[in-house]
Amino acid sequence: PQAWIKSIYMQYLKTGGTLTYRRFLHVHGSDLRAVLAVDRLKSVWANRYGNDRVHILPFELFRDAPSDFFAELHARTGMPQPAAALLKTHLNVSVNAREGEFLRKSNEFMALIMKSETLDDTSRQILAKAAPTVVSTLRSEIQNNKHGLLSRTANRITPQPNFGGLTADMQAFIRDIFVPMLARETGDLCGYLDNYIKAN
Repeated sequence: PQAWIKSIYMQYLKTGGTLTYRRFLHVHGSDLRAVLAVDRLKSVWANRYGNDRVHILPFELFRDAPSDFFAELHARTGMPQPAAALLKTHLNVSVNAREGEFLRKSNEFMALIMKSETLDDTSRQILAKAAPTVVSTLRSEIQNNKHGLLSRTANRITPQPNFGGLTADMQAFIRDIFVPMLARETGDLCGYLDNYIKAN
């Protein structure tokens, strides 16, 4: 789930977040663990929709091999597989680590301006309305124009952030709760269980 956690972090940065990755894990670790406790969610959904209608598959399978993901889903549910052309469409273009750090620093800069003692109330209100648009524009330009000036500049001037490993409590959660749950639900589908264990 490290890839998923980093993806959630990048999404947080794309919506104006300012925390570093380590701080984000510290502040939001319990929320992340609650979301990753999929077996608890499954029991809630199973009570509502029936156990045979709730299936758990690894996120990485969908990300790395969407045709395999939908083939597995079809085998479990009989749901028709999407057209091959649809599987090649990337609906959510990601940002790399440097671009994410550039967005974090930009968000931090906007937050500092908003807290400035020299701003009058009118300027603060104008900036409060403009800030989401600025963040959205930066994110869109970086995501949608990978060869554009902003993306090239962000990748050139921003140091590569060192995310480091997961916190000890998150590693223990993945090892003791998440991996056994996934093993029960999916078996070692596509070798991802080994990857989770090695990554932690």
